[in-house]
Amino acid sequence: MADAFEVPLDFILDSTNHQRHSRMFRGQRRHFYAMPYQDFYIWGATAHMLVNLAEVLGDERPLEQSEPNL
Repeated sequence: MADAFEVPLDFILDSTNHQRHSRMFRGQRRHFYAMPYQDFYIWGATAHMLVNLAEVLGDERPLEQSEPNL
């Protein structure tokens, strides 16, 4: 059963909440992200998207460098 719930942005942006786990699956080790939050366990593709979001929002570099003055 799936639940819809809200997670504070501060929780997602805090890299200490980003866990990396691995499991054996069909003879190969698979790695995945997890973010336990209260009674919920966010993992796999959802956690990976949230880690990516945190990296993008936490990156303070400008997306495009302005052209140098000539």
